[in-house]
Amino acid sequence: MSLQPDFSEQRSLLEEAVIEAGHILERYPKFHCECNSIERYWGFVKRETRQSCSYNYADLLRKVPETLVSVSVTIIRKFAHKSWRYMDAYDKGLEGRAAEWAVNKFKFHHRIPENIERAIGEGEEEG
Repeated sequence: MSLQPDFSEQRSLLEEAVIEAGHILERYPKFHCECNSIERYWGFVKRETRQSCSYNYADLLRKVPETLVSVSVTIIRKFAHKSWRYMDAYDKGLEGRAAEWAVNKFKFHHRIPENIERAIGEGEEEG
């Protein structure tokens, strides 16, 4: 039944509600948090909160919102760019360590090169 076009093309109730409200719903692959810049943002906030928190509940209630607001737009953009580089690497067929290598190697580029397989071969020869 899941292969039937009318079944597979049916949107979920959540997706219909989001689209009806005029928003965009982005779905990321399961178990690939590196594609979601919000995960990087949240991880950064947790790390910063840990460094300045006294580990009591009242302090956490105060520190977490403060830290969320304190993250600069520049840092948030860096999180988004890194996520985009991962998605670009996966789109080019890279997986695992090869994708990680490409994302870190080409961190100052807008895109990972189309001839990435050759670049990976050259990188392995150097290392």
